[in-house]
Amino acid sequence: MNRQNSHPDSISKVALEHDEGHEKTAVEDESTPDQFGTNTIYSPEEKALVKRLDSFIMPIVFCMYVMNKLDQNAIANARLDNFEKDLGLKGNQFNVCVSVLYAGYTLIQIPSNMLMSSKRVRPSIWMSGWMMWVQVVLLLLF
Repeated sequence: MNRQNSHPDSISKVALEHDEGHEKTAVEDESTPDQFGTNTIYSPEEKALVKRLDSFIMPIVFCMYVMNKLDQNAIANARLDNFEKDLGLKGNQFNVCVSVLYAGYTLIQIPSNMLMSSKRVRPSIWMSGWMMWVQVVLLLLF
């Protein structure tokens, strides 16, 4: 006896019952998968909101990224401008400085991400606060 025809499994039965009670709307009939395979259709209001948020957030994120890269590359550029001779570094002391810099970046990122994910501080406040602190320090130094 064919088991598949005589006893449909419970998943197929539930899916069949769900499909029978479900009526397709006009939006579902017109939707076609996009390049990623999703059938989501966004309202014009939602598209406008996302575009507005992106136009506000992306320049700030870009500036943060550029400042981070400038900070990371500053020590390499300082070496080209006689940084070792000015500070009297000998041997591999410059390499130790670079290692301490990048190890500091790595070690500080872990508790920073843990703090932001704990919901004690919002990432927007945490990151903007550090950016403002860095700007104040740079203004005072130069």
